[in-house]
Amino acid sequence: MAVVVSKNNLVQDWLIKVRDKNSDSVTFGNNLKKITLALATEAHSEFPMEDTTVESPFVSCPAKKISKPITVIPVLRSGLAMSDALQTFFEDCQTVHVGIYRDTNLNAVSYYEKFPEGIENSKVILCDPLIATAVTLTKSLDIIAKYNCKDITVLGIIISKHAVELLTQKYPHVNIYVAAMDEELNSKGYIIPGAGDAGDRLYRTK
Repeated sequence: MAVVVSKNNLVQDWLIKVRDKNSDSVTFGNNLKKITLALATEAHSEFPMEDTTVESPFVSCPAKKISKPITVIPVLRSGLAMSDALQTFFEDCQTVHVGIYRDTNLNAVSYYEKFPEGIENSKVILCDPLIATAVTLTKSLDIIAKYNCKDITVLGIIISKHAVELLTQKYPHVNIYVAAMDEELNSKGYIIPGAGDAGDRLYRTK
């Protein structure tokens, strides 16, 4: 498994608005989306290509296109802002939702999943903005594995070193692209310095 931490100067600037406790929900969400699109671009080598042709206004010309259908899977709720951004990037993608939350003991509890037939043939992009303990992301990957999906890339915003260690052991074949890697977790399982609770900040529920 490779964890790629973006060195993009623009990403690092947008990350300030994500971390800043004074950013309102719109500013927080907009900067999550901008980072998501930048990370998707950074992950370009994850997408297999094939030759095709396109008709310009004047002539037919050779081109290349992504050779697999794209399936975007946001982890509810916080991944929704990321999937919204990717739907503008991959206009023909399908979106599949996975609902998972952490209980008071920091265990991942799954409450929703609905997958279409044929998803195993897709390039899957799993979106989870703040990867702290990794239990939510691991649970998501476990669910996706039930549907025989093999070609998976994870996009996050911030990941903890603790999460990297766990994910490397269980899912060594999955690459993760993030804007930052933070050192610590607090007693409640939040990343330090992190960005708080992404779902609460997006939807003003706290």
